[in-house]
Amino acid sequence: MNKPDQSLRILFFGNTGVLHRKGKPTPSTTIRVDNISRKLAGIGHKCRIDYIKTGKLQQNKEEILNSDVVVFHRIQASARTWVEASLVPLYILAKAYGKKIVFDLDDAVFLTFPVICEFCVKLADAVFVGSHFLLSYAKKLNPNAFLIPSAVDTEAFRPSEKRVRNSGQIILGWHGSAAGHFRNIKSLKPILKELSRKHNVTFTLLGTEGNRAIQEFFTAPNLSLNFGPTSWIRYDQLPSYLKDVDIGMSPLVDSLWNRGKCAMKAIEYMSLGKPVVASPVGEHNFIIKDRVNGFLAQSNEDWLSKIEELVENADLRYRIGARARNTVTMSFSLDKVARKVSALLQDMCS
Repeated sequence: MNKPDQSLRILFFGNTGVLHRKGKPTPSTTIRVDNISRKLAGIGHKCRIDYIKTGKLQQNKEEILNSDVVVFHRIQASARTWVEASLVPLYILAKAYGKKIVFDLDDAVFLTFPVICEFCVKLADAVFVGSHFLLSYAKKLNPNAFLIPSAVDTEAFRPSEKRVRNSGQIILGWHGSAAGHFRNIKSLKPILKELSRKHNVTFTLLGTEGNRAIQEFFTAPNLSLNFGPTSWIRYDQLPSYLKDVDIGMSPLVDSLWNRGKCAMKAIEYMSLGKPVVASPVGEHNFIIKDRVNGFLAQSNEDWLSKIEELVENADLRYRIGARARNTVTMSFSLDKVARKVSALLQDMCS
């Protein structure tokens, strides 16, 4: 990427979700903070990542003072989790110090924390959102709202040199926090049950972290299952676990929360050159063109027929996967998204 016109001191506050409190970065922080800041630093910006914690209030204040831009990466997703008490004071402090504030939003947290979310969106100098649904919400409160897709590292998530296989066992894949997506993925059971009667398929479900209830739920005659490791999978390790998947699956129940999702699972499979079958919900509708770079499936019959079509046709899997990869490199690559973020931040600070 080209060097920026001006080098900015950018402070990112990551999301202090459950994973981070266990010493692991949350997926959203990895994708929208860690990866973006690494790219921004690579082109000349000075980036720092920290987390808001009450015990670090003085340190957080000093970091804000030594920054030009402060990016607050959302608030907690679930209403059952707690919000750091110093979030709002630090937000106001950054504003009082004359720092430019960006509020970054990749989930519909205004459904779980409506008051705090509205406050953060209204006070921000710019709001970065990961989906069109979130953009429509943010634009009503702040005219400086911009669509910043959740980007994928296309160098790490790249197609395997091996061409898709013509016959034998076909691997269907899903990855993510299975406990948090149980309502979504359980809709696949009748489809997988019927599919396994006719075809030799394996369902790879990564992210169960040893959850026996989820594993037992998917048990079905003739269906081969692979639940991967029982431990959390780091972002940089994910491509190696997904490389043998033939067809990516991204089911979403139609709900307000799911309409705000950023379609990251689908984008990662597409970046790997895998054909994806997804629900026509939220951001999927803006990324996937049915039968062009993926498949959108509504009913169980629709899901079954489209998966079967891909299972039975290796050339179709290859063609759709190649177009999917092109879609990602053109619009969702980490390099391009980071370049857009850099331009917006520079314009905001000029």
